[in-house]
Amino acid sequence: MYHTHEMVYIQDVKHYENGGTWTGSRGRLRFRCSPAKNEEGKTSGVLVEIWFSNLCYELSEIAETRIFDLTDEGIEQAEHWLEEKADTINN
Repeated sequence: MYHTHEMVYIQDVKHYENGGTWTGSRGRLRFRCSPAKNEEGKTSGVLVEIWFSNLCYELSEIAETRIFDLTDEGIEQAEHWLEEKADTINN
């Protein structure tokens, strides 16, 4: 069992607007955040993908994905969702 009380942190809106990605973990939860593009190719959200293995992103089976709005509130929602997922998988 993993004992972790740290908060999940992901980058701010500007990071994704500029095409950046972000990876992290909390206990057994692994995650990757990247820009979600709309039909015109513009960044319209943050794509969050999670997996539970010790393998890197490219070699892992993605367990779940979600897209959040590219706003401060969307970033907070993504962090909260990741924290809930981490709490579930690590208990």
